[in-house]
This record gives sequence, structure tokens and C-alpha cells, in this order.
Amino acid sequence: MNQNERKTVMRRMVLLIAVAALVMGLYALRLIFLQLVNDDEYKSRATNTTDYNFTVTAARGDIVDSTGKRIATTTTSYNVVLNKLQMGDEDLDSLLQRVVELFEKNGESWTDTLLISQPDAAGNYTFTARDDSSSDQRQLTTMKENLGLQQYATANDVMEMLVEKNNLDITALSAYHIGFVIGPCLNAGGRLQTAKLALRLLLCEDEQLADELAQELKDLNDQRKDMTADGLVQAAEQVEAKYTDDKVLVVFLPDCHESLAGIIAGRLREKYHKPSFVLTRAEDGVKGSGRSIEGYHMFEALVEVKGLLSKFGGHPMAAGLSLPEANVEQFRLELNRRAALTEEDFVPRIWIDVPMPMSYVTEELVQELELLEPFGQGNEKPQFAQKDLRIRNARVLGRNRNAVKLSLVTPDGTPVEAMVFTDGDAFLEEMGGSRQMDAIYYPGINEYNGNRTIQMVVKEYRFV
Repeated sequence: MNQNERKTVMRRMVLLIAVAALVMGLYALRLIFLQLVNDDEYKSRATNTTDYNFTVTAARGDIVDSTGKRIATTTTSYNVVLNKLQMGDEDLDSLLQRVVELFEKNGESWTDTLLISQPDAAGNYTFTARDDSSSDQRQLTTMKENLGLQQYATANDVMEMLVEKNNLDITALSAYHIGFVIGPCLNAGGRLQTAKLALRLLLCEDEQLADELAQELKDLNDQRKDMTADGLVQAAEQVEAKYTDDKVLVVFLPDCHESLAGIIAGRLREKYHKPSFVLTRAEDGVKGSGRSIEGYHMFEALVEVKGLLSKFGGHPMAAGLSLPEANVEQFRLELNRRAALTEEDFVPRIWIDVPMPMSYVTEELVQELELLEPFGQGNEKPQFAQKDLRIRNARVLGRNRNAVKLSLVTPDGTPVEAMVFTDGDAFLEEMGGSRQMDAIYYPGINEYNGNRTIQMVVKEYRFV
């Protein structure tokens, strides 16, 4: 390399170092001007070269548990956009001070200074008014109008919308409500249309659109319930007409939505206490799902007839499969021919924790049991039992008549309210003229119009 070439290289290196230093200096200046108070209530971030974008989150109210302890805060969020080109010579700190003064003018209680802090790892800068009193929606509305803020939905708002659509009390949500009410709503879009509906709702920042999406998912879940109930009726009719002697139930419902096959199979298993498969017509043949009982390894049973199947998978208690439609009947026959189940296997085995009179139940006991939640596989919900309950009244409830409200009296004369979640008409038909029952139950609290009453949820029953 000659002398001229070395000079050229040196000039380029010096130029690169100068550019790098300039970039780093500008970035450092940016940090200095954007550093704000370190609190996680109010966040800001410079997202481009012309605007400072701030997310202002105002508390709307506390969610408390039964002891009055705050467990969460519902919030409403706003976007504040400060245009750098219109700021003139005014620095960010003094401009934000003017924003604070405007908030104070509208009845808010804010700090009168803005402290400096470093950004977090994601580059977000934070500031806050420490004595926030912005739970008054009227003040928030005034603030929004004067500042030109655009309200948008947060994750808290989205979940609150789903809670409201399902007529639940947000201050009394349990693991059951999340798993069996809110969860199915989020899942309904994927079952009947597209999972993107739930994704759009969770990512939505427009409050009106979020409300519409929440309602759509609620409606889809109601539709899913209706379709499931209709499918169960059709499946049970097939069993009663043709398969009462089968050890393994295989029901073909050509028009059933394939995403509901597993739910209907589970309900069929509960009704007859037999391994149950529900098959439905699909684009590439027949698809289906199965639900099993103790003593019947469903996956191993499918392995034995794999020559009839296109594909399958599962575990001892459940399975999924696909097969040519021409093989459906042979599939049913082979499963039943190979099944080594006895009549004893079809007798449901119900485990209880302890026999306990319903009159022993108090609200304090219910609250203590709730501390054991969430319940599920490996942490089963406690079950209690009592015999010789007198039935004063039984009334079917629900749009699909799938719940029964019972007025009971214990042997010691204590009146008790109870619910049974089952086919209401079938329950009344089975009850007939009986006025006494044994029950396996779990105690709970029913809240209605501000009143709290102890209510038993009957899981299993036997008329005497």
C-alpha cells in the first residue's frame, strides 16, 4: 500500500469515527431530553423524528378480594402526541410541565415537578403524577377533550368487556369463570370461524371495535353451546336406536362441526359412562375425537385398528383420528370386538373427600376452599356427600334448559339451595315422584343483586 492509499484509508477511518461519535452524541442528547420520572403508571416513547408519543394510563378503580385487599386496578389509557416541530425552542421537560398544569386545571391532582430517570431495557421512558385522582370519568372526559386525546382499549378493558358480556361480577371472578366462561369465548372463534378473532380482540386498541369483537365472540360461544346441545341430542338418539349394547360407542354425525366432536364425545361418555367416539364428515374423509373411561386405553385401542385409519393420536383418556368414510362401520365393529370391558367397568366410580352435612357449610369454609384453586388434573376439586336430602322444589333454568335449581332440606331440618348443571328435562323425568335424594356436592357462594347466599353445586345424585 503506497502513501496516498494509506492517507485515503486514514481519512475514511477518521470520517467513520466522527460519524459514529456524532450518532452516539445525538442519541445521548435524546436520552437526556426524554428521561422522565421512573413510575410504571404513565409511559412515553419517542417513536419517530417528528412526534413524542405518550401513553397515559388512568386508574378507574380497584378490584379487591373478599378481605378488601387490592388485587388489581382497572385502567383506561390515552395516547398523547407532542409534535416536535411545533414545540419551537421549548424543551420537553417544560412542555410536559405545561401538560401537567393543564391536567391540574381539569381537576386532577398531579406533582408539580418532573424528575429525570433512565429508560428501561426496551427504551421506554416513564413519568407519573403520584397523587392520581383520575378515577372520575367526567374529569377524564374533560381531559380528553382539552388535550385532544384518543382513547383506546387496554388488555384490562378487553377482559372487562368479556366479563360484562357474560354478566359476571369482575370483583368475584374465580378460576372457574376464567377457564369455563371467559376461556371458551376466546376459543369460540377458532372453533367456528378463525382464531384471529380472539387475537384481534386482545391486540385491539380501539374501544368501540374491541366491544364489537367481544360481543361477536360471546355470540359465537352461545352458538357453539347450541350446536353442541343439538349434536348431543342426535348422538344420544343414535345410541338409543342402534348401539345400546355396544361397549364402545361410535357415532357418525356427518353435519356436525368437526371442532365440536370432542366436546360431544365427552358429553356422550358422561351420559353412558362408555368410551365414546364422535365422527364427522371432513374435506378429506371423516374426522373424529374420542373420550374414554378408566380401564380403556383409548390410544392403544386405536393402535389395534390402525389399518382402518388414515392417521390418529392420543393418550389413555382421549384421542383424535381420521379415516375413510367407507371404514366407519368396520371401525365401530372392530373396536367393540376387541374391547375387553366388563359390566363392572361401566359403573361410574365416584370419589369423595368426606361425608359432610350441608348444614356444616359456612361462607368462611367456602373462602378457605377457594384458596386451593385453581382446580384441575392433579389438584381435584374437593367433593362432599350427604344422604337423605328432602326435595322441596326443582325448577329448570337456562336458555338451553341445562340447569336445575333445587330447594332442599337436610335431615336436621336446615334449608339449602342447590344447583345441578345437567339436562333439566331429563333430570325432572328421572326424578319422577321422588322427593328424596343423595348428593355429592361442592359448596359455593351465589351472588345476586348484592346478596350473597351459600349454594351447593350437586355433581352427582341418586334419587331414593
